[in-house]
Amino acid sequence: MLISRNYKRIGAKQIFEYIRFQTMISGNDGWKLNNSYTSDYARLFGEEYPHWSGYFQKRVCKSKN
Repeated sequence: MLISRNYKRIGAKQIFEYIRFQTMISGNDGWKLNNSYTSDYARLFGEEYPHWSGYFQKRVCKSKN
């Protein structure tokens, strides 16, 4: 939706919060999103969809070095 509106950058945290909101209003209490994995999912998205990889600004992960 944001990509189709020509946004150049999207925050992974923004998407996580959107998913949280949608699952809250739909009544899905079966699983939760952990903030510790936000950057991992942003990187995975870039690997799975390389043509959209530039939408997330990535920083060096201190814990992964």
